[in-house]
Amino acid sequence: MRIILFFLILVLALKAPVPVFAQTPEPGFRLSAPAEFTDTGLLDYLLPRFSLKTGIQVTLVGEGDAAEAAFNRSDNGTAVISGPQYTWYLLLSDEPGVTHADRFLQWLTSDAGSGTIVSFRPQGSALFAALPQDSSAANSPILEGDIALGEELSQKYCSRCHAVGVQNRMGAFDATPSFAVLRGISDWEHRFRTFYALRPHPAFTRIEGVTKPSGTEGPRQNAPLMLTQAELDAILAYVSSVEPADLGAPIQHQ
Repeated sequence: MRIILFFLILVLALKAPVPVFAQTPEPGFRLSAPAEFTDTGLLDYLLPRFSLKTGIQVTLVGEGDAAEAAFNRSDNGTAVISGPQYTWYLLLSDEPGVTHADRFLQWLTSDAGSGTIVSFRPQGSALFAALPQDSSAANSPILEGDIALGEELSQKYCSRCHAVGVQNRMGAFDATPSFAVLRGISDWEHRFRTFYALRPHPAFTRIEGVTKPSGTEGPRQNAPLMLTQAELDAILAYVSSVEPADLGAPIQHQ
């Protein structure tokens, strides 16, 4: 009797429906662009950095394919990028709830996105320029990020060579410009945003998800410097709050 009862329970258990748990898809959206734009390599440079910053995955599709956002040069959408020959517009889908594509547009026109666009220099010079939408925001001296954390990280890592502030103004290398001096240079933001690619930093600096281990040139006495994109943003925010040094009027050449 017990054996019969056991087999009845087993048969009922096998017939019971197995619950199916749906996997939560990664947040993302589809982005279409013409071949002449994708062939420049800019999107291969931009999209991983956007995804690293926001956690939003972007699937790049061809021109005309179904997408929540589309690049074009037909004055259709929001003008966001200029160069090399055209102004590029980003058009968002009219479908409701396209929040990830909206976030991409906001990022492209932010200080962080604009700096990333300008830092794309495959041949050593910038091919594209950003087109900020809000002139008042573009002129704001304070960048987005944790200023207090940026100061802490700058003192921890950058003060080995640079005078970061009054705390170490006497302990930096004489031949290395201070943060205040660098802040007084017109392209200071680009210099700080891409410092990890400028010598001698590549020899000992790694930005998580952006740089790869490379060469051994540079000061051997420097310990490896590991930063996340959020920490780099914090340093930029701190530097933007530093009072620029008065470097005087530019030298006039005859």
